[in-house]
Amino acid sequence: MILPATSFKQSLWHALRMRCAVCGEGRPFSGLFSMAQECSACGYHYKREPGYFVGAMYVSYGMGVLLVIPPVLYCMLTGVPMWVACSAAFGLTTILSPLIFRYSRGVWVAWDLVLSPMEPRDFGVGRRPMS
Repeated sequence: MILPATSFKQSLWHALRMRCAVCGEGRPFSGLFSMAQECSACGYHYKREPGYFVGAMYVSYGMGVLLVIPPVLYCMLTGVPMWVACSAAFGLTTILSPLIFRYSRGVWVAWDLVLSPMEPRDFGVGRRPMS
């Protein structure tokens, strides 16, 4: 039995608020880099299979590129030396990497809910998504 999927827009909004992409209430992260095994509110297992978050690396890469392009373009258009642009881009991605990590995982979970709908096995024993 496949459970009804939440919309991507709704799941993405939950992920951007650092909440469970399914119910919007539980917190997926218990620390800066440590992710909870399942949602405390609805019991959704965040890691659905081994290697699940490999796709989040692609999202993270895209987010990093989007953060680097504006300062590099600004430096190129204003005549600032390229080493300054590269230093600014490196510093920006280094400082923001914890946020990029967290948001990329949240966005990946939201996107995956669209690609492969939830099933009862995706939740803890006796738990179902909240309507």
